[in-house]
Amino acid sequence: MRSDFRGPADARLRLSHLVIGGAAQRLAEFAPDRHRRTVGVGLTVSAPTGNYRRTRLVNAGANRWGFKPEIGTTIQRGRWINEIALGVWLFTANTDGPLGLTKTQDPLGSLQFHFSYNLKNGMWLSIDGNYFTGGAATVEGFEPVNRESNSRLGLTLSIPLSRKDSLKLAGHTGAFTRAGIDFDVGILGYQRMLAGGGAAKTNGK
Repeated sequence: MRSDFRGPADARLRLSHLVIGGAAQRLAEFAPDRHRRTVGVGLTVSAPTGNYRRTRLVNAGANRWGFKPEIGTTIQRGRWINEIALGVWLFTANTDGPLGLTKTQDPLGSLQFHFSYNLKNGMWLSIDGNYFTGGAATVEGFEPVNRESNSRLGLTLSIPLSRKDSLKLAGHTGAFTRAGIDFDVGILGYQRMLAGGGAAKTNGK
């Protein structure tokens, strides 16, 4: 049986603020500085704007609000840049779930890390990973199901094409999956820096 549907997914808004470090620098100031530490906080908000029908098992929207507070740090030592972030998704109830019943979901914790190394000529390579736990879903009158305990690992390689242009190759796969869909992903991307000579940033993913 095949079911096709179209429509927008839930809109997301992300706000972030650097608490420690991260002062704006020009490229000439940024390059020699190889001992940086930053700490930042963020908040991602997911609004119930996506296409949703309770008669469907799969929807583009979730018909609920989601909030993800997060804290992360970046530490650079020489050619190494290490990034770690901790966060947790908090969800409101979907009061129009399957068969019109209320559907709730437990908090979903997350850990993300990127360990990258700056190679010669502006190239860099990173090992990327994440881990999610929690998020069991409950529909009125039924036991919680689909508690997650999933992890993914990947590699990212950035190759500079010019002072402002670069090519990014990335791939990741499931390390282990307790609930949800396990899949392999390959990415080929092009990146261009628009603010020439302005404030620079690290090789964020």
